[in-house]
Amino acid sequence: MEVDFSEIKKLEDKIKKLQDLNEMWGRVFSLALHDIRSPLNGVLGFSDMLSSEFDSFSDEEKKEFLSKISLSAKRIVETMDQFTDLGEQLSLGRALKKEKLNLKDAINKVVDSLSFEAETKKISLSVSVDKRVFLSVDKLMFFGIIRNLLANAIKFQAGGMVKIAVEQSHGLIYIHIMNSGTFIPEENIKRLFLRFDGKSTPDTDGKTSTGLGLMLVKEFVELNGGGISVMSKPEVGTTFTVMFPVP
Repeated sequence: MEVDFSEIKKLEDKIKKLQDLNEMWGRVFSLALHDIRSPLNGVLGFSDMLSSEFDSFSDEEKKEFLSKISLSAKRIVETMDQFTDLGEQLSLGRALKKEKLNLKDAINKVVDSLSFEAETKKISLSVSVDKRVFLSVDKLMFFGIIRNLLANAIKFQAGGMVKIAVEQSHGLIYIHIMNSGTFIPEENIKRLFLRFDGKSTPDTDGKTSTGLGLMLVKEFVELNGGGISVMSKPEVGTTFTVMFPVP
């Protein structure tokens, strides 16, 4: 009986693609939970303040809290919709859905979604982006990239300022996300984006994470034709830089 090795190879390739897809799904799910946590904390935080100190707030303050609760709830729904769309895109093996984004608007949207987290830790968020800068990327992936990096910058800093700055040079757009928090040693930087490393640096509250988000960030950046780098100095802080070609 003659064995058709070409068919065996095709079957092996299909199995490998399914394994990769299953692994990617797990990381997408992990990042989705990460992104939902921030606005959910906003809902819980403001509602707790209202329920425990309702009579001490003015009517104007109550309206402001309710407005923030409503905005956070809408962001939860929006985030769920975005990751549902992204999950379908991955499952169906669709090509990237690149579109032209105004970088200032896109980054400010992410900053707004994490404002409660920053306020809770007494962190100011500074954004320096020219409103004339545009980027051609998959929108869902881009929001996932910036949200994850900014959330990490906030998580590993107590007080002070987290900065986002954008510059354009030699045909590339550089997005820098800088904090003055935890120093990352060189040996740790080398394994930041490794799959299933199993090691994690505690944040300012002593909590650790799986690091799945950074792995997915790197994949999303590279799928959009970009690159990512990290620079960290003691007593200075850490800067994550994402770079994409000028459209």
